[in-house]
Amino acid sequence: MIRSRLSRRSLLKGTAALAALTPLAVACQQQPQVVEKVVTQVVEKQVTQVVEKPVERVVTQVVEKQVEKQVVVTATAAPKAAAAGEISWWAWGSEQTGFPAWRKQIDLFNKKLPGVKVNLQPGLGYDKIAVAMAAGTAADVIMINMPSGYAFIGHGSIINLQPFINGDRGWQEDVKTFHAGSIDAYTFRGDLYAIPQSLETTGTIYNEDMMKEAGLKTPAELGDQWTWDKFLEYAGKLTKGTGQEKVYGAFVSPDPQSGLGDLAYPLGARWVKDNGIETGVDAKEFVQAADFLIDFVKKGYAPQPSTLAAAQVNNYAMFVNLKIGLMLSGDWAFGWVLTRQLPDKKFKMDWAPSPRAPNGKFAAIGHYVAQGGYEKSKNKDAVLGFMREYATKASQEEITNNWENYPALAPRLDAGDFFWKKKLIPNEKGLRASFEANQPYPRTPVGDVSPIVVSPTNTALNAIMDGKETRKTEEVLKELAKKINDDMAKAAKGL
Repeated sequence: MIRSRLSRRSLLKGTAALAALTPLAVACQQQPQVVEKVVTQVVEKQVTQVVEKPVERVVTQVVEKQVEKQVVVTATAAPKAAAAGEISWWAWGSEQTGFPAWRKQIDLFNKKLPGVKVNLQPGLGYDKIAVAMAAGTAADVIMINMPSGYAFIGHGSIINLQPFINGDRGWQEDVKTFHAGSIDAYTFRGDLYAIPQSLETTGTIYNEDMMKEAGLKTPAELGDQWTWDKFLEYAGKLTKGTGQEKVYGAFVSPDPQSGLGDLAYPLGARWVKDNGIETGVDAKEFVQAADFLIDFVKKGYAPQPSTLAAAQVNNYAMFVNLKIGLMLSGDWAFGWVLTRQLPDKKFKMDWAPSPRAPNGKFAAIGHYVAQGGYEKSKNKDAVLGFMREYATKASQEEITNNWENYPALAPRLDAGDFFWKKKLIPNEKGLRASFEANQPYPRTPVGDVSPIVVSPTNTALNAIMDGKETRKTEEVLKELAKKINDDMAKAAKGL
């Protein structure tokens, strides 16, 4: 995670917070000032700002010197008066998956701000959102996710909510009820920029019937004994047949949230280092996890990436069709398979935490969708009112109530009763343990981490799994790390 360094206060924080005030908020009675003593470390930062048409990138180098001084932080109350006008909301989903619940959230918002019309629209792809932001034509409220959304925050395109949260005691209490990882995911330099919409986590998904037929205890039954060694052993025992009839014991992926992340993170390995501008894919811990993953394919216990590509299928299709016994993936996939792909319950599936690493630790990767306000919105007061309502229990409950169409748990922990009461996951204890252990998806403030870090790493490791790359993993990742660091340096300069 990059929480440790990016969450430290700096001299820039006070001025950034003051600059975020809207006209209506400034007109409100000022809250008591908080004076803090801050010691700032000597660092050099590249601050990138996206400017309106014509699209340009302006890079300013800021040098912070180690000094001790008083920084005044002013808490700013969010608008309380009924605002008027219209705001647009680019939200995830459609009439079948999401929109009914989002409309209920809008109704709750309009009870407090009846003069504001919220124009609900299907969300765009993140590339299109980035283009719209650069052109100044983005919606007022935007669905963002990890990792793309963090880059939007780092480039100053999302409203800083922290000054307004600081000025509203009720909002502060609401934020405290959210899963810590989901809040951390959208915190930049100590300030919160978006209200999370989903709490999703990775773990072990498996075909329980297949386990029983092989005479194996399930991963849920093994508890803490579900380890790397057991994972490899089970994959071998579940693998059978050849050719078109072959059943693979497992599916493994080099992606952070579908395999490798659950293996690398417990060792302390990271796709992006804590400073947010360097990669860690060449670290010995990362290589150790990658080699373990690759071994599944070399032993024939998991399909090569090219095997799936040639058959034009994905791992979930193979899982549903009894061609894969277990895999590391997310609870979102569990919900999707359970509610959409297995309506006839032709086999029993269950959930367990990710296997424990040789050091005894286990981790899960969180993937959190959130709502952010567009910094250049013409109606920021209405946007802030919307974001304030979105953090409430009533609004967040609509997310969980929509679980069977939108399989994600509300990140506000007191808004998930529906999810747990329906016993949608058989091994509730295991899923709760994964939620508690999850860590945010790799992220960097300089750009979308997928094309810069994750995708190149996936490509390199997939090549090894397919036998197209014969060099040692360590050598391949060392070479790749140099390229990734160069690309991140360019992204930090806006190139």
